[in-house]
Amino acid sequence: MLLNQKAKKTNYAKWGKITLFPAILTMLTACMSTSPTMGGSSGNVVTGGAGGSNTANHNSGLEKCTTPLGTLSVFEDTSLTWWVDYRKRYPNLGSTIPVIRLMLQQSNCFVVVERGQAMNAMNRERQLMQSGQLRQGSNLGGAQMVAADYTISPEIQFAAKGTQGLKAVGASLLGSFGSIIGGGLSKNEASTTLLLIDNRSGVQVSAAIGSAGNYDFSLFGGLFSGGFAGASGFSNSPEGKIITAAFADSYNQMVKALRQYKAQEVEGGLGKGGQLTVGGASDQTPIATNTAHIVAAPKPVPVVVHKTSIKTNNVVRNRSYEFEVDEYDEDAMNDYYRSLKSVNEMASGLATISMSNSNQQYKDMAATGMQMFFDKLATSKIELESWPLSAKQQAWQVLGKKIEKYNKMFEKHRKSLLLNKSLDSRVADILNSIELITKETLFGA
Repeated sequence: MLLNQKAKKTNYAKWGKITLFPAILTMLTACMSTSPTMGGSSGNVVTGGAGGSNTANHNSGLEKCTTPLGTLSVFEDTSLTWWVDYRKRYPNLGSTIPVIRLMLQQSNCFVVVERGQAMNAMNRERQLMQSGQLRQGSNLGGAQMVAADYTISPEIQFAAKGTQGLKAVGASLLGSFGSIIGGGLSKNEASTTLLLIDNRSGVQVSAAIGSAGNYDFSLFGGLFSGGFAGASGFSNSPEGKIITAAFADSYNQMVKALRQYKAQEVEGGLGKGGQLTVGGASDQTPIATNTAHIVAAPKPVPVVVHKTSIKTNNVVRNRSYEFEVDEYDEDAMNDYYRSLKSVNEMASGLATISMSNSNQQYKDMAATGMQMFFDKLATSKIELESWPLSAKQQAWQVLGKKIEKYNKMFEKHRKSLLLNKSLDSRVADILNSIELITKETLFGA
């Protein structure tokens, strides 16, 4: 009787994993991504519209003011490193200014004035007025524009996909195979800052930092683009919403601080020597003269633009290119290491499932998954071949011992799986084709 109970329990555990497999896949496919959250709250992203001090469909999580604190312009410094990195990482995302301006007007804490590209259109209208092209009574000319009391400057500190992986949930249900699926639960994060400057004095009035994050679900750890049945879904393009939510969090922190604003006072007045003297009483700072010259700010470093001319049938086509080319993929060693761990987990999971009792759907899925891991390992191996020797040595010093251990583990799983007569022939072919990176193959020893 006791033996029968153990047998039933073993069979239940064995077939329970397989029965749960399609259910978990369905659940993951139906729930691809959570809503971005600003700070610790949920669903706080900029949405809706604004007209004067009134708003429509604005997010209730955005801090608001009963009366504006002054006029303000938005300045996005595209000469800084963060902007270059932002455009490189997310070329499909545009300027941060429009969404920040909407957020500012919806909050009613500041009146936004135009200081961007639309100024060209405003100046054009004034030129038309001066040239006599506009109707009389148009009332368009000088001394009409509103001054900006403050300037707010946005900056993205970092924006990253997949900063956390949670394998525990899937592993608890499906063992090693489940940990591969559970690895697809990853967190996207962004951190932003806002600086508020007084235009008349140049004094920084306020500064705030904010963050946002959401969780993505994607089959097989989100390691591949595409996935099964659109499994990666929204997780392929959440950056814009995450960054917007982070800016909203930054702005909320700023508004909360400004509600309790108290000017910073320096004895003797701002910019008149300060309290941290240099030289002591015997060597005081000399009185300034009127002969000092204004030192111009350094000009931004011009961007190098490569131009080529192509002449065909007397038609000249001028093309300008502005891009960066990486000499080698700096993440190749990390990618190989992560892929090697994942393929070990999958091989271990396949070893616990009897292929002879699996239907064609499971066999196809196993073959497709193994092919994906094979492609990832092969791609990383190709990238590593272009690495300089010094980079290989440094990377191997960090990950080499771990890679050697996982290599041995994989060889053990591969040998065990290939001895299984019920193993799908496609999986067997892929297993035989996988070439591991070793110290000898990496350094050519």
